[in-house]
Amino acid sequence: MARIRRLIISNFRSIQALDWVPAPGINCLIGPGDSGKSSILDAIDLCVGARRGGTFGDMDFFALNVDVPITNSVALGDLPLSLMDIDVYGEFLRGFHPGTGEVEDEPRAGLETVITLLLQVGSDLEPTWTLFSERAEQQQLERTLPWKERAALAPARIGSFASSNLSWSRGSVLNRLTDERAELGAELARAARQARANFGNQAAGHLTQTLGAGGWPELRTLGSGCSPYGSNFKLASRWICARLRQKCAGCSSTPGPKSSSGWWPREPSHPTLGAAS
Repeated sequence: MARIRRLIISNFRSIQALDWVPAPGINCLIGPGDSGKSSILDAIDLCVGARRGGTFGDMDFFALNVDVPITNSVALGDLPLSLMDIDVYGEFLRGFHPGTGEVEDEPRAGLETVITLLLQVGSDLEPTWTLFSERAEQQQLERTLPWKERAALAPARIGSFASSNLSWSRGSVLNRLTDERAELGAELARAARQARANFGNQAAGHLTQTLGAGGWPELRTLGSGCSPYGSNFKLASRWICARLRQKCAGCSSTPGPKSSSGWWPREPSHPTLGAAS
C-alpha cells in the first residue's frame, strides 16, 4: 500500500504554505477549530483521490487570492511494481531520503523510489492532475495516472462514511486493507438474521413472564418462532394490546372499538391464539 512521504500545500483555503513529512506509522493532526486540519485532509484527498474532476471556487484560494494558483503535491512511496515501470514512468520517478525528508529528482541507491502527484488550480477554477518531476518539466513532458492506478492509490477517508468503510463491503477500508478479498456479505447477513431470531426467542420468554403467562396461556404458543420482524411477533403485539385495552376499559368480553388502522382487532386471525375476549 502506497504511503505519503511528503506533502506540499500552497495557497489552499486557510493554508498559505505547508511542507510536511509525515512520520512513519500513525500521524495525528491536533489543533483548535478552523486551524487547517480538515484542509490538510482535503488537500490529500483532492490530490490523490480517484476522481475525474472537481469543483473549486474562489473560497478555496488562500485569502481569496485567485492570482496565486493552488498547488498541492503528494510524494508517494512504497509503490506497487506497476508504478515503478521505468519504460512508462521512468522520467517521473524520484528519490526520497528518509533521514532528511528531502525528495531528490533522480532516484539512486540508498533512496526510496517515489512518484509525485501534482494538483494545480488557476483563476479559471479548472483543476489539472499530473505527475511531476523537475527533469520532466524541463523536457516539457506531461503524464497523468490511468484511472486503474488512481483507484489503487486513492486514500480512504472514513468520516461520515464510517458505516460503509468499517464493513466488509466491496471497496470499503477493511476490504482494501486485507490481502484476501473475502466475500463475507452472505455470512454477515446470515449472522444478522440469526441474531434477530435469538433476540426474538429471548423476548418471547421475557414477555410471557412480565405479562403473566399463567393467566394468558395463549402467549405460550409463540415459542421460539417469535421474531421481532416476524408475523407472530406482530400478531402477538396486537393481541396483547387488545387484552390491555380490555383491562383498562374494565371489560372482559369486548376489546373496544377498532381503530382506523386496524390496530385493535376484535379477534386475531391466528387460530392458536384464540379470541381476545
